[in-house]
This record gives sequence, C-alpha cells and structure tokens, in this order.
Amino acid sequence: NNTKHEICQPSASAQFQSIRAYGYDIPRAIADIIDNSITAKANNVWIVHNFNDDNPNQSQIAIIDDGDGMNKEELFNGMRLHAKNPLDDRDEDDLGRFGLGLKTASLSQCKILTVRSKKSNDDNTRCWDLDYVDECDEYRLIKGPRTKKSSRMLKLLDKFDHGTIVLWENLQQDFEEIDEINEEHFERLMGEAKAYCELMFHRFIGIEGKLNIYLTNLKNFSKNPIKLKSVDPFLKNKSEIIGPELLDKNSIKSITYILPYHSNLSENEKKQLDSIHGRLKHQGFYVYRNKRLLLAGGWLNLGFNQHGSTNLTRIALDLPNNVDIDWKLDVTKSEVIPPNRLRKPLKKLAQLAIDRAKNVLTHKARSVTRKLKQDTFM
Repeated sequence: NNTKHEICQPSASAQFQSIRAYGYDIPRAIADIIDNSITAKANNVWIVHNFNDDNPNQSQIAIIDDGDGMNKEELFNGMRLHAKNPLDDRDEDDLGRFGLGLKTASLSQCKILTVRSKKSNDDNTRCWDLDYVDECDEYRLIKGPRTKKSSRMLKLLDKFDHGTIVLWENLQQDFEEIDEINEEHFERLMGEAKAYCELMFHRFIGIEGKLNIYLTNLKNFSKNPIKLKSVDPFLKNKSEIIGPELLDKNSIKSITYILPYHSNLSENEKKQLDSIHGRLKHQGFYVYRNKRLLLAGGWLNLGFNQHGSTNLTRIALDLPNNVDIDWKLDVTKSEVIPPNRLRKPLKKLAQLAIDRAKNVLTHKARSVTRKLKQDTFM
C-alpha cells in the first residue's frame, strides 16, 4: 500500500478527560460494573465502601465478584479504552456493548482505577492513574496497585479462587470542608446505589435469578453484609396483567401492568412502587435488555405525559441485546429511543394501557362517590 500517511493518535490525557464526561452518577456507575460481573457469571457481588474521615476524597469504593475472572491478556484488554467494537456480535448474555463501561463508569467517579482479577492460576493487577497519564500524556497502564491503602482493599480477593475486584480511589465527589456532613453524604450515596441496584437488577436478585448482591464496608466484609432485596415495580401479585404481546417480528415481548388503586396498597407496597424516583416518574415503559432494567418509567417521547391520571400504567418491554444501535442505547445505558417503525405499535400499546387504567380510576371514583352518598343519607 503506497498511500502516504502519518499516524495521528489522540492525546492520552485528552482522551481520558473526555470519557470522564459521560454523565454517570455513582448508582449508575456501580450498576455498570455489576453488568460486567453478571456477564462473567458471578453468583455473588459485593459493593464495599471505606470512608476516610481525614480526607473524604481518599475514601474507597470497590465492586467484587466471584465470576470467571480474567487472565493477564483479558485484563489488559479489559483496561483498554474501546476494548470492543459495538458492532461486533456478542454472546446473548453479554450486558456490555462499547467495551467502555468499566472505564467510563469508573473514571467518571474516581481518578485512580485499579482492577485485580484471578482466573485459574493467573492473578494480575492493573491500574489507571489519571494524574500520571496527564503527566506523561501516554497510555501507561500501571502494573500492580498504586499505594499500600489500595493493597488493603485489593486483598479482599484473596478469599476467592477466581473473580475480580474493581477499586475506585481518589474519588471526585463534592465533599464539603466540614467532617460530619461528609460521612452522611457518602452513606447517602451508598444508600442511593443500593436502591438503584435493587430496582435495576430486580430480575437477577429476585425469584427469576440466582445473583446475590451485598452492600458492606471494609470492616464488615466477612461479618454481616446487607443483602439487596429485589423490588417488584409491577406488584405482580396485585396488578391486572395484560399480555404478553410480541412486537418487532416477535423479537420484543411486552407485558402491561395496571396497578391497583392506592387505597388498596399496604405501606410496604407503596414504598415498592415509589422506588427511587417517586410513583409519578415511574409510570410508563420499563425497558429491559437481557433482564437488566435500563429505563424505569417514562413514555419514550411518544407524546404522553407523566400525569396523575396515567399513574397506574406500567409496561415492560424485553429487548434482546442486538438492538442497541436500533434503540440508540447510550454508553451510560440511561437513555433509550425506540426506532421509528415501532413508534406506532408502542403508542397503541400505551394508549390501551392508559385507557384501561383510567377506567380503574373512574370506577374507583364512582364507588367512592356512591359510598359518600350512602353515608350522607344514613
């Protein structure tokens, strides 16, 4: 090939800074790491946090799993930016897509990302330190842990024959100068991550799945971690269920749930339905890819508004994992846009569900008025 050319590589420092700006928050970033654990066939995942009083940004967060683990070459590849082509065919249980999740999710939250992984007799640790990459402006992947403090956390993997630990250090959180508020802020973030994962992975940690996810701190790792409990956003045992219906050449399954009227709910059930964003925001479509919830509510820009009168409507859509580009799934897995050809059938589905839910509400309103009238004449 005689084409005149020169190699024009991106600046390492600039490239890393740009992947930090994908708009993750801590819960979503942690969930993205857990996706990798599921793909690695883990049975157990631990979210471990270690708060640092003296310097809150020196606190640590780790996600540990007992999955297949990676050998030296796989770890090297996993730490590489853009490790996979999003166009490649993937194993149908694979929850990743861009080969970016580990790096974008982690480095949106921290400046030092260390991964230790064990597979067969292969045990390796690799680390990205963004300040170091800035200094040398080269893709220098550090062999081994960065500090003694890193080693303490990474040692937790000693308990397993195979698996992976992803460690975040030098956290980039807006901690205040005052101490006691910081620990509360950190605990709140961990609580939010717990609630988020209980919803997003509800089909993995619930009846359908066999995954255990735990939340714990470094001290209590072996003692009494908190086990995450599956949240059922559809209250299946009490709701009216319509479907399943198949869409898009039978590749997508939809089930509609009409929730019971709020006066028929226990406090615990109300809490399940309020979940992380409150009931109003959780109405609408629930989009799953391989059982993993990507979108918990919203009307997919189909022209419906989140309104009190449509609050009893929830529609589950199960997508296979080869329609990502079709559905414009973004790197953070937080936005999905249905392809044009599906707008009409999805709109029809939504309209039917909304009409049915409004029926329940008017029926309820009527019976309440009837009861009021009776009470007045008594």
